Amino acid sequence: LPEAASGAPTEEPLCVLHSWTAAYLTPDRQRALATALGALARDRPVVWLFAEEPSEVPGLPIPPAPTEGRRGATALVLTTFDGGTPRSRRLADMHPHGRWLRWWAAVP
Repeated sequence: LPEAASGAPTEEPLCVLHSWTAAYLTPDRQRALATALGALARDRPVVWLFAEEPSEVPGLPIPPAPTEGRRGATALVLTTFDGGTPRSRRLADMHPHGRWLRWWAAVP
């Protein structure tokens, strides 16, 4: 990840987006991904947007849904960083293939 990010201008925000990718990583590798993004965010603005099913990604920062959601829903999460410290918002829950989406929060 640091090598891939090194080609992007450091004065512009780096946006990392994935959907149902981290579910294929072990929890340790998921935590390593979050740590690597936090490390990048110490030196540049980083925005991390991901859609993952919470039970499949225990190593990622996924806030709980504000109310009881559908079982097996994919969480749409926006994470920004303050000096490398993650701040995550659960924006929505959605069908894994996009058939429906329930917004929880307005984008800041």
